[in-house]
Amino acid sequence: MTYDQLKAFVAVAQTGSFRAASEKLYLTQPAVSISLKKLEDYLGLSLFSREQYRPALTPEGKLFYRNAHRLLNQTETLEKLGKRLAMGTEPEIGIALSPLCPLDWLMKQLNIFGSENPHTQINLSFEPFGGATKRLLDGSVDFSLTTLSHALGNFVAVPFRTVTLHPVASPEHPLSHTRRVLQDKELRGYVQVMVRGSNILSSKKEENLHESQRQWFVGDYLMACRIIEAGMGWGLLPDHLAEDKIQEGGLIPIKVASLQPLTVEIKLVRRLDNPLGATSNKLTQLLVQPI
Repeated sequence: MTYDQLKAFVAVAQTGSFRAASEKLYLTQPAVSISLKKLEDYLGLSLFSREQYRPALTPEGKLFYRNAHRLLNQTETLEKLGKRLAMGTEPEIGIALSPLCPLDWLMKQLNIFGSENPHTQINLSFEPFGGATKRLLDGSVDFSLTTLSHALGNFVAVPFRTVTLHPVASPEHPLSHTRRVLQDKELRGYVQVMVRGSNILSSKKEENLHESQRQWFVGDYLMACRIIEAGMGWGLLPDHLAEDKIQEGGLIPIKVASLQPLTVEIKLVRRLDNPLGATSNKLTQLLVQPI
């Protein structure tokens, strides 16, 4: 059984005649008939009934057609993949993102990349703190945009963006009604909104502050921002989320004696033992461009 025999069989089944199938395949009609006869001889069964003017699939032929059609589609997909790989085009790129990753800039750069590389699929994985590193370690992504430091020799890290987190509250929240520096004891009656796992960014002094507070935990900074804007708590928000809202008056910076603005460097990290292809390298160069 050959690929050409399967193509001839599927073409006859789809077009309903040997003549139409030969035109579709750019073959002579006898060539199509011979391919089909060889396939039937190999299988030892009749795929078509020839009792009528047009060939009709037998019950066995209908079942065989469904599987042959699926196999040909998979083969064609594999052919296209092979051609793209030969041209240096990777079919997909996996990226794991830290919760602190500035999405507006990332989406802008991905839009540019997508328009120039329409045949490459981007798989974005939004991970909790520490999750982007795990995805990199298990090989399920090509690179990550993460806040964690990779001192091991198996990683290559390139600076991506620096993010600063500021303590803020809504204009309606009591903590925003004073411009003086707030002491820890003054915060104890109010909810601190925290992103789950963000304590890995904190100093020991800040951890002691966290332990004395009422806390609500959420999965990402967008949700934290919504809760803080609603006046339900206060918390640290990254500048790419907070700056515009502060300028518009939707958020108010607050001063906390034991909690200074926190600056974190996000890095583009890949594994040394998993070299990037030409298309992935093109994307990483686009992402680390200065704003």
